Amino acid sequence: MDIREIQRKELPAGYYDDAYKFSYDWQQYIKLADKMVEQMKLTGAKDKKIIDVGSGVGWFTDHLYFNVSRETSGIDFSEVAIMHAKRMYPCCKFICGSVYDYDYSGCEVAVIMETLEHLEKDIELIEKLPQGCKIYASVPYELQRDCAAHVRIFNEEIVRERYSKAIDIISIAQVDQFLLFYGVRK
Repeated sequence: MDIREIQRKELPAGYYDDAYKFSYDWQQYIKLADKMVEQMKLTGAKDKKIIDVGSGVGWFTDHLYFNVSRETSGIDFSEVAIMHAKRMYPCCKFICGSVYDYDYSGCEVAVIMETLEHLEKDIELIEKLPQGCKIYASVPYELQRDCAAHVRIFNEEIVRERYSKAIDIISIAQVDQFLLFYGVRK
């Protein structure tokens, strides 16, 4: 099977909200988060204005706030996720809304961790980011993370092919079952 041909299954209403209501193993993302923060510090993201796109319940937004920049905000469409985020991480700013409607002007850094595989209009989202914005993103690697909520799967070739029109991709690295890539919005 060509990994570009994943079929999306119809998700039940409230799929994401239910995932946020119940216990979830965020531990699988700790190594990825630490690698992303390390890369951000090495490539000049420290103390910049950061938006965590698809922040979910906000644990990584909080991690960025304390390790990279106090000017970090998170945005997610799930009211349940944002409710949890605001309760758990009161020092961070969280926005409940569409990532397509948010005004990204002034953002110097965008973090898109484990979100692009869920978006039909992922390119449209990236094109809304300001030119020159540093982008740190992660996606699941190939079939390692096949999931009903994913609209596509990735390998390094697909990441370069799919995003190089909008992002000057500087690096791609595999971190366990994830691909971590960094670049600048063209």
